[in-house]
Amino acid sequence: MKRMLLKAPKSLPRELAGGAVDIPRASGLFVTMPVHQRRTGGSLRRKLHAKIRHGGRILALLTALCGTGAFAQTEADFAVRLTADGQGVVILKYTGTAAQVRIPALIQGMPVREIGSGEWRDPVVGPEVTGVVIPAGVTKINAYAFYQEEGGSELASVTIPEGVMEIGEYAFYGCASLTAVTLPVGLQTIGERAFSTCPSLTAIVLPVGLQTIGEGAFAYCSSLAVATLPEGLQIIGGYAFGECTSLTAVALPAGLQTIGGRAFENCSSLTAVTLPAGFQTIGEGAFAYCSSLATVVFSASLQSIGGYAFRGCSSLTSITFPAGLQRIDRDAFASCTSLTAITLPAGLQTIGEYAFYGCSSLTTVTYPDTIQITGLPQGGAAEAFTDCPRLSPASWAAIKKLDELAKANRERAKAKE
Repeated sequence: MKRMLLKAPKSLPRELAGGAVDIPRASGLFVTMPVHQRRTGGSLRRKLHAKIRHGGRILALLTALCGTGAFAQTEADFAVRLTADGQGVVILKYTGTAAQVRIPALIQGMPVREIGSGEWRDPVVGPEVTGVVIPAGVTKINAYAFYQEEGGSELASVTIPEGVMEIGEYAFYGCASLTAVTLPVGLQTIGERAFSTCPSLTAIVLPVGLQTIGEGAFAYCSSLAVATLPEGLQIIGGYAFGECTSLTAVALPAGLQTIGGRAFENCSSLTAVTLPAGFQTIGEGAFAYCSSLATVVFSASLQSIGGYAFRGCSSLTSITFPAGLQRIDRDAFASCTSLTAITLPAGLQTIGEYAFYGCSSLTTVTYPDTIQITGLPQGGAAEAFTDCPRLSPASWAAIKKLDELAKANRERAKAKE
């Protein structure tokens, strides 16, 4: 971005189109005002020219106070650029020294629409800022907007207004002092790692209207005990709550379509999970190593349990599979050392390798004669139950019979082709 010191010229240099103008104020700080192509930036240029012509002094540009007391910022404390459509302003950087920052709603009469440059590790505020108020009218908090290196941030509070529809990836990553944040109604997307590694965050209420929680969005929020998910949420991305070791309960809402891989991995305080009506697929490793998980209620619509989905859930004592479940992938319940009995459902078609490996307390395996099994590990059904030393002789006999049933079902299906 090209810059020059503006000293009340009669017109802006043509070569600065698409660049920026630095306007000095008395303290020596600068506000960066982008000057885009004539079709988008003309309005802003006219405002700058008019204020220079009529104000006489450059300080006439910098008169709009945004608050009082702790919030004593002026427009001059912010570096900005135009939005892509030229109709608003993007806040790039806070250049002042106050610990409490109130971002203005207008810069030179133009509305503030976005926060952050979106560039890699380029936050708006430094680690010494403790509070930020974002104004009404902002629709997007861009990637890395408040990113901080792990443990290096004093940011404890952020006010996000209604109207913000997207929080970009890594937007609040590493905000180690952030204890609470209120997310506005209308928010649709929380990006990848947006609040990851915020170890002081204790609770989060996600608003109605939210559709997607990005991958790793709240991962490593080690103090997060309560997460309230809204009706209408469709996607929980992979590792979204991974390593949230204080999370004790989560209510999965109706309409949820996807729980991504490792979404709740190592949530070691999580005790119960109920999957909502209509839910069909549990992602790989979704609840792996949730060592306190004692109760899982599957939805009747569930069709597939991904590999490693409940691996290492050592407190899980019993499970009831829905009749329409079709797949249990490899290692899905491996090392569930408290699991004592299972009944495989009639609709089950595939059991993956080592699906119940190391279930050292498992004594009983049953299934209906009408089971539709066709897919088994290469080593046969017994491979799925490797290292289950307490299985009864009757259960081992039933497991071995699965090989015969699978072969018969495959032949029957082939004959129908």
